[in-house]
Amino acid sequence: MENKFKEISVIMCCHNSANRIERTLQYLSQQQINSPEIVFEIILVDNNCKDNTVEIAKRFWNPYNGKYPLHVVYENKAGKSNALKAGYRAANYEILLLCDDDNWLCPDYFEITLSLFNQYPHIGMLGGYGSEAKFDEGVSEPIWFKEMSGAYFVGKFIQSSGFLPPTHFNIWGAGSVIRKTMWNYLIANGFQFKNSLQAGKAQAEDAELARIITITGHSLYFDERLTFIHDLSGGRVSEQNLESQIKINARCYGWLVFYKIMVKQVKFNKKNLFLFFYVREVMVIVKTLLKKRNSINNPAHRFLKTDYKEILFDKYLLWELVIHFAKYFKERKSGLAFIKKIYNKQPLSSN
Repeated sequence: MENKFKEISVIMCCHNSANRIERTLQYLSQQQINSPEIVFEIILVDNNCKDNTVEIAKRFWNPYNGKYPLHVVYENKAGKSNALKAGYRAANYEILLLCDDDNWLCPDYFEITLSLFNQYPHIGMLGGYGSEAKFDEGVSEPIWFKEMSGAYFVGKFIQSSGFLPPTHFNIWGAGSVIRKTMWNYLIANGFQFKNSLQAGKAQAEDAELARIITITGHSLYFDERLTFIHDLSGGRVSEQNLESQIKINARCYGWLVFYKIMVKQVKFNKKNLFLFFYVREVMVIVKTLLKKRNSINNPAHRFLKTDYKEILFDKYLLWELVIHFAKYFKERKSGLAFIKKIYNKQPLSSN
Protein backbone atom coordinates (compact mmCIF):
# COMPACT_ATOMS: atom_id res chain seq x y z
CA MET A 1 0.00 0.00 0.00
CA GLU A 2 1.34 3.42 -0.96
CA ASN A 3 2.33 5.69 1.90
CA LYS A 4 -0.04 8.62 2.22
CA PHE A 5 2.20 10.88 4.28
CA LYS A 6 5.52 11.91 2.74
CA GLU A 7 5.84 15.57 3.69
CA ILE A 8 6.61 17.35 6.96
CA SER A 9 6.31 20.97 8.01
CA VAL A 10 8.77 21.70 10.82
CA ILE A 11 7.53 24.53 13.03
CA MET A 12 10.22 26.50 14.89
CA CYS A 13 9.02 29.24 17.24
CA CYS A 14 11.85 31.66 17.96
CA HIS A 15 12.17 34.53 20.40
CA ASN A 16 15.75 35.85 20.50
CA SER A 17 17.20 32.49 19.46
CA ALA A 18 20.45 33.72 17.87
CA ASN A 19 22.63 31.73 20.30
CA ARG A 20 20.82 28.45 19.69
CA ILE A 21 19.31 28.40 16.21
CA GLU A 22 22.34 27.34 14.17
CA ARG A 23 23.01 24.12 16.08
CA THR A 24 19.36 23.17 15.97
CA LEU A 25 19.26 23.69 12.21
CA GLN A 26 22.43 21.67 11.87
CA TYR A 27 20.67 18.64 13.35
CA LEU A 28 17.73 19.17 11.00
CA SER A 29 20.12 19.24 8.04
CA GLN A 30 21.44 15.82 9.14
CA GLN A 31 18.08 14.05 9.00
CA GLN A 32 18.40 10.72 7.20
CA ILE A 33 16.07 10.98 4.22
CA ASN A 34 16.15 7.53 2.60
CA SER A 35 13.36 8.10 0.09
CA PRO A 36 13.35 10.83 -2.59
CA GLU A 37 9.61 11.17 -2.02
CA ILE A 38 10.10 12.49 1.50
CA VAL A 39 10.36 16.26 1.68
CA PHE A 40 10.15 18.82 4.43
CA GLU A 41 9.96 22.55 4.95
CA ILE A 42 10.92 24.72 7.90
CA ILE A 43 8.49 27.35 9.10
CA LEU A 44 10.56 29.68 11.29
CA VAL A 45 8.30 31.93 13.33
CA ASP A 46 9.98 35.18 14.32
CA ASN A 47 8.09 35.87 17.53
CA ASN A 48 9.14 39.46 18.05
CA CYS A 49 12.89 38.71 18.02
CA LYS A 50 15.17 41.59 18.98
CA ASP A 51 18.36 39.89 17.75
CA ASN A 52 19.58 38.46 14.43
CA THR A 53 17.93 35.05 14.70
CA VAL A 54 16.46 35.22 11.20
CA GLU A 55 19.70 36.32 9.54
CA ILE A 56 21.68 33.50 11.17
CA ALA A 57 19.03 30.94 10.21
CA LYS A 58 18.85 32.06 6.57
CA ARG A 59 22.63 32.12 6.21
CA PHE A 60 23.09 28.63 7.66
CA TRP A 61 20.19 27.09 5.75
CA ASN A 62 21.03 28.62 2.38
CA PRO A 63 22.77 25.47 0.99
CA TYR A 64 19.69 23.34 1.76
CA ASN A 65 17.00 25.86 0.87
CA GLY A 66 16.55 24.68 -2.71
CA LYS A 67 15.32 21.23 -1.75
CA TYR A 68 14.03 21.86 1.76
CA PRO A 69 12.80 25.47 1.92
CA LEU A 70 12.91 27.69 4.97
CA HIS A 71 10.01 30.13 5.24
CA VAL A 72 10.05 32.98 7.75
CA VAL A 73 6.76 34.00 9.34
CA TYR A 74 6.51 37.09 11.52
CA GLU A 75 4.29 37.09 14.61
CA ASN A 76 4.67 40.29 16.60
CA LYS A 77 2.25 39.24 19.33
CA ALA A 78 4.54 37.71 21.95
CA GLY A 79 3.89 34.31 23.49
CA LYS A 80 4.62 30.74 22.43
CA SER A 81 0.96 30.01 21.69
CA ASN A 82 0.69 32.97 19.34
CA ALA A 83 3.83 31.87 17.53
CA LEU A 84 2.59 28.30 17.34
CA LYS A 85 -0.70 29.36 15.78
CA ALA A 86 1.16 31.43 13.18
CA GLY A 87 3.42 28.49 12.33
CA TYR A 88 0.62 25.96 12.02
CA ARG A 89 -1.36 28.39 9.88
CA ALA A 90 1.57 28.93 7.48
CA ALA A 91 2.46 25.24 7.10
CA ASN A 92 1.95 23.73 3.65
CA TYR A 93 1.98 20.06 4.63
CA GLU A 94 -0.30 17.77 6.62
CA ILE A 95 2.27 16.55 9.16
CA LEU A 96 3.22 19.34 11.58
CA LEU A 97 6.33 18.76 13.71
CA LEU A 98 7.17 21.20 16.48
CA CYS A 99 10.93 21.59 16.88
CA ASP A 100 11.85 24.14 19.53
CA ASP A 101 14.94 26.24 18.99
CA ASP A 102 16.83 24.14 21.55
CA ASN A 103 15.80 20.66 20.35
CA TRP A 104 18.46 18.61 18.49
CA LEU A 105 16.41 15.87 16.83
CA CYS A 106 17.84 12.39 16.31
CA PRO A 107 18.78 11.60 12.66
CA ASP A 108 15.77 9.37 11.90
CA TYR A 109 13.11 11.53 13.56
CA PHE A 110 11.39 12.32 10.26
CA GLU A 111 11.49 8.74 8.96
CA ILE A 112 9.99 7.33 12.15
CA THR A 113 7.35 10.05 12.32
CA LEU A 114 6.10 9.44 8.78
CA SER A 115 6.11 5.67 9.18
CA LEU A 116 3.99 5.95 12.33
CA PHE A 117 1.40 8.24 10.75
CA ASN A 118 1.22 5.99 7.70
CA GLN A 119 0.63 3.02 10.00
CA TYR A 120 -1.70 4.84 12.40
CA PRO A 121 -3.22 7.85 10.56
CA HIS A 122 -5.60 8.55 13.47
CA ILE A 123 -2.87 9.44 15.97
CA GLY A 124 -4.06 12.54 17.80
CA MET A 125 -0.60 13.70 18.81
CA LEU A 126 2.76 11.94 18.52
CA GLY A 127 5.71 12.57 20.81
CA GLY A 128 9.12 11.41 21.96
CA TYR A 129 11.43 12.56 24.72
CA GLY A 130 14.65 14.34 25.55
CA SER A 131 17.22 11.60 25.90
CA GLU A 132 20.05 13.89 26.96
CA ALA A 133 20.67 17.37 28.32
CA LYS A 134 23.40 19.64 27.01
CA PHE A 135 24.90 21.97 29.61
CA ASP A 136 27.40 24.79 29.27
CA GLU A 137 30.94 23.61 28.65
CA GLY A 138 32.64 22.86 31.94
CA VAL A 139 29.36 22.87 33.90
CA SER A 140 28.46 19.66 35.70
CA GLU A 141 24.97 18.26 35.98
CA PRO A 142 23.41 19.23 39.34
CA ILE A 143 23.14 16.33 41.79
CA TRP A 144 19.36 16.73 41.82
CA PHE A 145 18.94 16.91 38.05
CA LYS A 146 18.22 13.21 37.50
CA GLU A 147 15.26 13.30 39.88
CA MET A 148 13.94 16.58 38.48
CA SER A 149 14.91 16.20 34.80
CA GLY A 150 11.28 15.89 33.69
CA ALA A 151 10.78 19.57 34.52
CA TYR A 152 13.35 20.27 31.79
CA PHE A 153 11.87 17.79 29.28
CA VAL A 154 14.68 15.32 29.74
CA GLY A 155 14.28 11.66 30.64
CA LYS A 156 12.01 8.84 29.60
CA PHE A 157 8.68 9.72 31.18
CA ILE A 158 6.76 6.83 29.56
CA GLN A 159 8.20 3.34 29.75
CA SER A 160 7.31 1.89 26.35
CA SER A 161 6.06 2.88 22.91
CA GLY A 162 2.39 2.83 22.05
CA PHE A 163 -0.93 4.60 22.46
CA LEU A 164 -1.49 6.23 25.84
CA PRO A 165 -4.57 5.49 27.93
CA PRO A 166 -7.39 8.02 27.47
CA THR A 167 -6.68 9.62 30.84
CA HIS A 168 -3.04 10.34 29.96
CA PHE A 169 -2.22 13.48 27.99
CA ASN A 170 1.37 14.20 28.90
CA ILE A 171 2.99 14.24 25.47
CA TRP A 172 5.70 16.91 25.52
CA GLY A 173 5.39 19.79 23.09
CA ALA A 174 9.08 19.54 22.23
CA GLY A 175 9.30 17.26 19.20
CA SER A 176 5.53 16.70 19.13
CA VAL A 177 3.65 16.06 15.90
CA ILE A 178 0.02 16.58 14.90
CA ARG A 179 -1.90 16.59 11.63
CA LYS A 180 -3.01 19.88 10.12
CA THR A 181 -6.46 18.37 9.69
CA MET A 182 -6.69 18.15 13.46
CA TRP A 183 -5.46 21.69 13.98
CA ASN A 184 -7.84 23.15 11.40
CA TYR A 185 -10.73 21.26 12.99
CA LEU A 186 -9.98 22.69 16.44
CA ILE A 187 -9.60 26.24 15.14
CA ALA A 188 -12.82 25.97 13.11
CA ASN A 189 -14.66 25.01 16.29
CA GLY A 190 -13.33 27.92 18.30
CA PHE A 191 -10.21 26.60 20.05
CA GLN A 192 -8.07 29.29 21.65
CA PHE A 193 -5.01 28.67 23.81
CA LYS A 194 -5.35 29.75 27.42
CA ASN A 195 -1.64 29.34 28.21
CA SER A 196 1.62 30.83 26.85
CA LEU A 197 0.02 34.06 25.70
CA GLN A 198 2.73 36.33 27.06
CA ALA A 199 6.41 36.88 26.31
CA GLY A 200 8.84 34.67 28.15
CA LYS A 201 8.99 30.94 28.74
CA ALA A 202 6.57 28.50 27.19
CA GLN A 203 3.83 27.78 29.69
CA ALA A 204 2.07 24.41 29.29
CA GLU A 205 0.50 25.10 25.91
CA ASP A 206 1.65 21.61 24.89
CA ALA A 207 -0.31 19.88 27.68
CA GLU A 208 -3.30 22.06 26.88
CA LEU A 209 -3.31 21.09 23.21
CA ALA A 210 -2.76 17.41 24.02
CA ARG A 211 -5.68 17.46 26.45
CA ILE A 212 -8.00 19.08 23.91
CA ILE A 213 -7.03 16.51 21.30
CA THR A 214 -7.91 13.63 23.63
CA ILE A 215 -11.35 15.18 24.12
CA THR A 216 -12.00 14.77 20.38
CA GLY A 217 -11.74 11.01 20.85
CA HIS A 218 -8.23 10.50 19.42
CA SER A 219 -5.41 8.96 21.41
CA LEU A 220 -1.87 10.21 21.94
CA TYR A 221 1.09 8.09 20.87
CA PHE A 222 4.56 7.91 22.43
CA ASP A 223 7.52 6.37 20.61
CA GLU A 224 10.77 5.81 22.49
CA ARG A 225 12.76 5.97 19.23
CA LEU A 226 11.90 9.65 18.84
CA THR A 227 14.62 11.32 20.87
CA PHE A 228 16.24 14.72 21.00
CA ILE A 229 19.02 16.42 22.91
CA HIS A 230 17.75 19.37 24.92
CA ASP A 231 20.16 22.29 24.83
CA LEU A 232 20.10 23.73 28.35
CA SER A 233 23.19 25.87 28.01
CA GLY A 234 23.20 29.52 28.95
CA GLY A 235 22.76 28.99 32.68
CA ARG A 236 19.20 27.73 32.32
CA VAL A 237 19.42 25.09 35.05
CA SER A 238 19.35 26.11 38.71
CA GLU A 239 17.28 25.44 41.82
CA GLN A 240 15.68 28.85 41.50
CA ASN A 241 14.85 28.24 37.84
CA LEU A 242 13.46 24.79 38.61
CA GLU A 243 11.10 26.02 41.32
CA SER A 244 9.96 28.88 39.09
CA GLN A 245 9.22 26.48 36.23
CA ILE A 246 7.23 24.12 38.44
CA LYS A 247 5.25 27.10 39.76
CA ILE A 248 4.45 28.28 36.23
CA ASN A 249 3.44 24.80 35.09
CA ALA A 250 1.19 24.30 38.09
CA ARG A 251 -0.62 27.59 37.57
CA CYS A 252 -1.14 26.83 33.89
CA TYR A 253 -2.42 23.35 34.75
CA GLY A 254 -5.48 25.02 36.20
CA TRP A 255 -6.91 25.14 32.68
CA LEU A 256 -6.48 21.38 32.34
CA VAL A 257 -8.49 20.93 35.53
CA PHE A 258 -11.06 23.25 33.95
CA TYR A 259 -11.26 21.07 30.81
CA LYS A 260 -11.55 17.96 32.98
CA ILE A 261 -14.60 19.48 34.65
CA MET A 262 -16.08 20.45 31.28
CA VAL A 263 -15.74 16.88 30.03
CA LYS A 264 -17.47 15.54 33.14
CA GLN A 265 -20.35 17.92 32.60
CA VAL A 266 -20.74 16.87 28.96
CA LYS A 267 -20.25 13.17 29.59
CA PHE A 268 -22.73 12.97 32.45
CA ASN A 269 -24.99 15.78 31.19
CA LYS A 270 -24.46 17.75 34.39
CA LYS A 271 -24.07 21.26 33.02
CA ASN A 272 -25.17 22.93 36.25
CA LEU A 273 -22.70 21.16 38.53
CA PHE A 274 -19.56 23.17 37.76
CA LEU A 275 -19.11 24.28 41.38
CA PHE A 276 -19.57 20.72 42.68
CA PHE A 277 -16.92 19.27 40.34
CA TYR A 278 -14.59 22.21 41.00
CA VAL A 279 -14.67 21.79 44.78
CA ARG A 280 -14.19 18.06 44.32
CA GLU A 281 -10.97 18.63 42.34
CA VAL A 282 -9.70 21.02 45.00
CA MET A 283 -10.37 18.51 47.77
CA VAL A 284 -8.49 15.77 45.92
CA ILE A 285 -5.40 18.00 45.88
CA VAL A 286 -5.82 18.88 49.57
CA LYS A 287 -6.01 15.20 50.54
CA THR A 288 -2.91 14.41 48.48
CA LEU A 289 -0.92 17.14 50.19
CA LEU A 290 -2.07 16.07 53.65
CA LYS A 291 -0.77 12.56 52.99
CA LYS A 292 2.63 14.02 52.16
CA ARG A 293 2.76 16.70 54.88
CA ASN A 294 5.89 15.20 56.47
CA SER A 295 7.81 15.78 53.27
CA ILE A 296 6.42 19.30 53.02
CA ASN A 297 7.57 20.17 56.55
CA ASN A 298 11.06 18.77 56.05
CA PRO A 299 12.69 20.73 53.22
CA ALA A 300 16.19 19.29 53.70
CA HIS A 301 17.63 18.02 50.41
CA ARG A 302 14.23 18.57 48.87
CA PHE A 303 15.44 18.40 45.28
CA LEU A 304 16.77 14.87 45.87
CA LYS A 305 13.33 13.60 46.78
CA THR A 306 11.42 11.84 44.04
CA ASP A 307 8.07 13.27 45.10
CA TYR A 308 9.17 16.82 45.91
CA LYS A 309 8.36 18.05 42.40
CA GLU A 310 4.85 16.60 42.70
CA ILE A 311 4.37 18.15 46.14
CA LEU A 312 5.48 21.56 44.96
CA PHE A 313 3.33 21.28 41.85
CA ASP A 314 0.23 20.40 43.87
CA LYS A 315 0.79 23.28 46.29
CA TYR A 316 0.93 25.83 43.49
CA LEU A 317 -1.98 24.23 41.65
CA LEU A 318 -4.10 24.37 44.80
CA TRP A 319 -3.21 28.02 45.21
CA GLU A 320 -4.16 28.71 41.59
CA LEU A 321 -7.56 27.03 41.83
CA VAL A 322 -8.48 28.70 45.12
CA ILE A 323 -7.26 32.22 44.39
CA HIS A 324 -8.41 32.39 40.77
CA PHE A 325 -11.72 30.57 41.02
CA ALA A 326 -13.55 33.58 39.51
CA LYS A 327 -11.47 33.32 36.33
CA TYR A 328 -12.58 29.76 35.66
CA PHE A 329 -16.15 30.35 36.79
CA LYS A 330 -16.44 33.16 34.26
CA GLU A 331 -15.34 30.84 31.42
CA ARG A 332 -17.63 27.93 32.31
CA LYS A 333 -20.39 28.60 29.75
CA SER A 334 -18.16 29.26 26.75
CA GLY A 335 -15.88 26.40 27.77
CA LEU A 336 -18.78 23.98 27.98
CA ALA A 337 -20.10 25.08 24.57
CA PHE A 338 -16.67 24.45 22.99
CA ILE A 339 -16.22 21.02 24.59
CA LYS A 340 -19.70 19.99 23.43
CA LYS A 341 -18.71 20.79 19.84
CA ILE A 342 -15.61 18.58 19.82
CA TYR A 343 -16.41 15.86 22.36
CA ASN A 344 -15.68 12.45 20.83
CA LYS A 345 -16.15 13.72 17.26
CA GLN A 346 -12.96 11.98 16.00
CA PRO A 347 -12.19 14.42 13.15
CA LEU A 348 -9.42 12.24 11.70
CA SER A 349 -11.65 9.20 11.23
CA SER A 350 -12.69 10.17 7.70
CA ASN A 351 -9.22 11.31 6.57
